[in-house]
Amino acid sequence: MNVTAKLIQHPLLDIIKTRRSIRRFKPDPISDDQLLTILEAARLAPTGENVCPWRFIIVKDPEKRRILTELGVRGARRRMGTDILSSRSGKFEEWYGHLPEDVKSKIFDRLKDAKFMSWLDEAPIHIIACTTKHAIDMREDLSAALENMLLMIHALGLGAVWVAAPVKDVREEEEVRKLLKIPPDIKPIAQICIGYPNQSPKERPKKPLEEVAFFEEWGKPLPFKKEE
Repeated sequence: MNVTAKLIQHPLLDIIKTRRSIRRFKPDPISDDQLLTILEAARLAPTGENVCPWRFIIVKDPEKRRILTELGVRGARRRMGTDILSSRSGKFEEWYGHLPEDVKSKIFDRLKDAKFMSWLDEAPIHIIACTTKHAIDMREDLSAALENMLLMIHALGLGAVWVAAPVKDVREEEEVRKLLKIPPDIKPIAQICIGYPNQSPKERPKKPLEEVAFFEEWGKPLPFKKEE
């Protein structure tokens, strides 16, 4: 392959490349101007037939954030036990079987207790992202809005992470409904935690382009190579 293509340098690509999921937050408050800009970015996302099914509940109250964190930990713990740590699923051995036993044991304990979710209430703002139940493409539409939101959050110098645990299981979902008075025709789908980053996660390598993009048919290489 002799043909090469060069990436067009654009500020948006830099935002996409440098965004990271943040799981440690400073207590500094987020301004109303920042929050308004984040919500506006989500509002302008593409949506089938312009249905705009997304609805966002902003949660600042410390007690509500604490409850949402407890629900997230509980939901994650149940999912870990069923979907990953269960010998029946085989996923834990598939993912971590190559590691030394002492390392595997530490990872197992961390996943079992869902300690990786306990940081949620550090974030000064939680956003519960919902959709109207009648929307045909509600998850696709909401995903587009949340990606807009995540990129704008990073562009503003803030950090965020997208989590599903507090509303993934119907048991936690019902408690979130009661806590936030969500009506029956609205479905909570995800939670975004936002704040000033208190960590700097390293870049995690993504799969090379030739593994994820093909030309005309499955497995056929692109007709150009990325210029290094």
